Amino acid sequence: MHAAVVIVVIVIVAVVAYLGYLQNKRRREAFAAWAASRGWTYAAEDNAIIGRFEGDPFGRGDHQRAKNVVAGQFQNRPIVAFDYSYQTHSTDSEGRRHTTTHQYNIISVGLPVPLPNLQVGREGLFSKVGRAIGIRDIEFENEEFNKTFNVHCKDRKFASDLLHPRMMQWLLDSKGPAWRIDRSNLLCWDSGKVSPDAVDQQLGYLSAIADQVPRFVWQDRGAQPPTQ
Repeated sequence: MHAAVVIVVIVIVAVVAYLGYLQNKRRREAFAAWAASRGWTYAAEDNAIIGRFEGDPFGRGDHQRAKNVVAGQFQNRPIVAFDYSYQTHSTDSEGRRHTTTHQYNIISVGLPVPLPNLQVGREGLFSKVGRAIGIRDIEFENEEFNKTFNVHCKDRKFASDLLHPRMMQWLLDSKGPAWRIDRSNLLCWDSGKVSPDAVDQQLGYLSAIADQVPRFVWQDRGAQPPTQ
């Protein structure tokens, strides 16, 4: 009887694994067809792309992977979107090791020149705790914006130039995810796997942010303001 139970468990595990394989295969095929319809490239996995980015959610854990990578052009800007995952490990009181896989979707548009790193996220428990112990983000004259978002940037003047009143109001009216300028990349990220609908939505969101960068910000860095 014991042997029969073991066999049943093995069969169930095998079936679940096979169904997962089929689901991932169908997803890869759908992504490849969707990317081709846009004139974009597709790669089932391209871990080298991870090195382009710094900050959240990169640089954590191990077994970092970039899968379902699409790349191309959107509104005259280079873009890339992919599934990003990494693993962390813990040990329980009985010495058993547990592995957790963290999954994010990453969507990025390229900028004509590198800009100072800047990150904008919605206020949460950790940012409030940080202020309570003296770790403060940049604050602006718009109190509603300060209550809604936390902003981190070493260059306070650049943050003020970029987050002008119109930009702050637009962000308040939008429901987008956290975003960051990472050198010559403007990217956003969220938990879960990437999807064509998310790519379309967030590319529009990121492009709208890039379109609102003041002309003098580009000109001060020797770049022509992007044509819209």
